[in-house]
Amino acid sequence: MNHIFINKPGNTTAIAISVNVGSRSEEDKVKGIAHFIEHMCFKVGNNKKENQFFYRVEKYGGEINAFTDREITCYWVKVANEYIGEGLKVVQDLALRPIFPRKEIIKERQVVLQELKMYKDAPKKIIHDNMNTEVFTKDSSLHYSIIGTEKTLYNINRKEMLKFYNKYYTDANMTLIMVGDVKDSFRFDKNYKNDKVFNDKKNKVINPEIYEKRSNIEQANVAIGNHIITPNGYSKIENYFKLTLLDAIYGGGSGRLFDSVREKHHLVYGIKFFFDVYSDEAIAWYVTLGLDADKIQKAKKLILQELQRPVTQKEIDFAISKYIGEAEIELDDTKNVLESIAYAMKNHLDYKDFIVNYKENIKNAAKDINKYIKKLNFKDNILSGVIPK
Repeated sequence: MNHIFINKPGNTTAIAISVNVGSRSEEDKVKGIAHFIEHMCFKVGNNKKENQFFYRVEKYGGEINAFTDREITCYWVKVANEYIGEGLKVVQDLALRPIFPRKEIIKERQVVLQELKMYKDAPKKIIHDNMNTEVFTKDSSLHYSIIGTEKTLYNINRKEMLKFYNKYYTDANMTLIMVGDVKDSFRFDKNYKNDKVFNDKKNKVINPEIYEKRSNIEQANVAIGNHIITPNGYSKIENYFKLTLLDAIYGGGSGRLFDSVREKHHLVYGIKFFFDVYSDEAIAWYVTLGLDADKIQKAKKLILQELQRPVTQKEIDFAISKYIGEAEIELDDTKNVLESIAYAMKNHLDYKDFIVNYKENIKNAAKDINKYIKKLNFKDNILSGVIPK
């Protein structure tokens, strides 16, 4: 197993085992299995409270959780330094020693189904899944939500879980990360080359605007975005930080989108720009907002104007300062450092670019940023909306 230990003075230590697997590695019939396994790793097979993972950590005032994404699953705890030993044992028990009790699988399936219903009932969340369903074919790893569907969840049993777990939860595919009261150490194959290419099959999008009508809601929730291949000529790290620079320019209360769509035109309460980066050179960008349905087209026009308008040096200087300040606040927390490392490993990037060299990288991102904006081709987009009937 890879090891990354970062010494960070303070009172707490964050510990995680990160696995380079997520919903993009699932077979069609068992979509949602990566996330389901994450749930099942918390099941110890008996009802004794003192054996439950949450109890073992929270009795010391610590935090424990896990998350599953498209390409990563991560199990983590954060504890006071005096409890590092117990925290490490808990994380190892979670990720490395699951037993997948059959009775617990039946019970936990109902929990996951409730989670699925919760997401379906939340327009802010479902707009992204609706967009992916429209853009990608059914045999694409991005067509379905990370949780899966009711049908695929019922296809998942202990045999399928063991098959998936044994295939992906291997030493070569996992990294133990500790940030806090530990000695610095690093063991990771920097020479690893990710030869994946973005091969998810896309539908021919006939209508770039997809709407779902619902009763009992008063506001339309909208996502505007697209999935594209990283523009040629940029390395992964350059690509990430250029998108980060644009996030600082477009997003937040001081960003272009908020200034235009809310402050000048009063169409929304909040508006957000964000992006995803995949390990195979693909990216996804989104703008999300809530507003009256009859104002969607006006807001869309304003958004695209702001995304495509050339960036000024004043904006660049502001964005660099903004990002560095945000990064320093975020990196003050051992868990945030841990997550930065986990996502760097997922993309086969050097974690030091995110927690040590980030100032230099964000400044370098300003080079030819307007040329980069043109290559992103924001005018080629898809709109997904959940609107009132």
